[in-house]
Amino acid sequence: MHSFNQKFVVSVILFSFSFTGSVFAAKKGGISDQTTKVVASFKAPRISTGFTTIANTADSSDTDASTTGDTSTSSEVNHSQRICDFSGFDQNDFVNNAYNGGTSSNGVVKPNQKISFNGAKVLNSYYGANQPNLGIVYSPNGLIVLSLVNFSGIEISFAYTSSAVLTVSQFISTDGTGTPINSRTAAATLPYGPFNVWKTFTMALNSNTKSIVISGTPDKWGMDQVVVLAGPDCNGNNILDAIDISNGTSQDCNDNEIPDSCDCDIEIGNSRDVNGNEIPDECEAPATLTLTNDAGACNRVGGSVNVDATLSGVLSPIVSGQIYISWNPANMSLNSITAGDAPFDQLPLHTINQSAGTALLVTSIGPGQPPVSVISKIVARMQFTIRGGTCDGSGTGVQFFPDGTLPTTFTDGLGSELIPAPALVASSGFKVDDGAPVLSNVPANVMVQAEAGMGSFANVALTPPTATDACSPLTESSARSDGASLNAAFPVGTTTVTWSVTDTCGNTTTDTTTVTVNNSHTGEFKVSYSNNGSYAASSARFLTLNIHGANGYTLKASQPVTLVNGAGTITLTDLAV
Repeated sequence: MHSFNQKFVVSVILFSFSFTGSVFAAKKGGISDQTTKVVASFKAPRISTGFTTIANTADSSDTDASTTGDTSTSSEVNHSQRICDFSGFDQNDFVNNAYNGGTSSNGVVKPNQKISFNGAKVLNSYYGANQPNLGIVYSPNGLIVLSLVNFSGIEISFAYTSSAVLTVSQFISTDGTGTPINSRTAAATLPYGPFNVWKTFTMALNSNTKSIVISGTPDKWGMDQVVVLAGPDCNGNNILDAIDISNGTSQDCNDNEIPDSCDCDIEIGNSRDVNGNEIPDECEAPATLTLTNDAGACNRVGGSVNVDATLSGVLSPIVSGQIYISWNPANMSLNSITAGDAPFDQLPLHTINQSAGTALLVTSIGPGQPPVSVISKIVARMQFTIRGGTCDGSGTGVQFFPDGTLPTTFTDGLGSELIPAPALVASSGFKVDDGAPVLSNVPANVMVQAEAGMGSFANVALTPPTATDACSPLTESSARSDGASLNAAFPVGTTTVTWSVTDTCGNTTTDTTTVTVNNSHTGEFKVSYSNNGSYAASSARFLTLNIHGANGYTLKASQPVTLVNGAGTITLTDLAV
């Protein structure tokens, strides 16, 4: 047994009311394996639309191993062969865009193979023989450029006859200009004479190749039956699937070399896509059960906090489940458990052990409802009362039973089991603040005399006290009973200064300092004595001062003064204003 150290445990169980046997019956495999792919007996990625003839690919229209007449659809082929056979053109016609959605120089239209030609002139009658089919092309200037338009090829082959060596080069440009990626030569097939000896030239294409240049001696060679093999392009974006994946324009989350947008097509059967987001189900994040609370910045003892159990990422249909949770009973008590959002609006069973801080919840879809996939649903709600805690949030989270004890599981009602673990996410702890802040070093009360020259006021400097609290931040303030600012002069009489500090939960502590200013002055008088020779310049003398007050009275004071070099100071206190 595991010791929970006063932690809490809550469990939730989902089940269907039409169950026969135990809700918790488990069968390995089934929906418990979120990573299992559903794979049909064949894999047939889609290819781009717009191909009227897909040659050399067996399909339902083929009666033999013929290379023509195929009517393969986009769901039947892995590779497409784009063939240009040059039959059906006029004598001396230039092919131009006849195989690229346009026409030849004489207006001939061919199936759009997304291949254009520059410099390819057609011969329908010539003094040779043995060509693959009627119609060949040659170049009057010895150079033919094939441009691959909006697609990538993996191989090119063509039949040729030549009395001189040919050079075949690949370029990243679409017009055969620039530095070639690579080049190969094709040997002559015969000396100059009748063009009746044909060979096949085959060359792999670089993934970046967009044009192929075939060059030789003008009027000394011809070619026929150009075949460009295009790799699979299941999503029809005119980029080979392998290139599409490698350059990041399509994703392949399960590394099966099929773009995800094709892989999760249920009709093709590669992978399921239950939620329709074009991500194969096996690539989705694992099923997750998350506990979240609605605790705010201030949480006091005696207050309440709600905790929701949210299930997400369950692709296989389920009907019910059980959830086990635990908590620290010293800090929280579980008040209530209620059902979640529809269709998980049934809560047929729950048990709570307050002293141990554990609970079991069972949640279910309604009677007669079909099993459902769960993209994200609250399947149970709980409310706790706060009994204690600290500002650091420790000891206030809601957790799942430790692994190996009571599992949190969901079921499809037919014996298959889904265990979200390890994707069980406990709720975070939250701050509990129930103590008032503390004020220290509060200034002592002050009593002073009104200052000379200030009328009925005195300057008094007060240093604010120190405020501390376990939970910050704090709001500190001071207020004088006369409404003046703290640094303003204090008037005659008693002024109370109130010091205040408040924490984030509204707990406030106050203290006061009084400043008393007496209605009198202290006077300081400087005197000098002119020595007439009868008295020493430095000696003690009694002087009488007549001070005329502001209210028309006279204060007479007789006080000794010590003269130093004929000068001295007399200080008188308690002088009336």
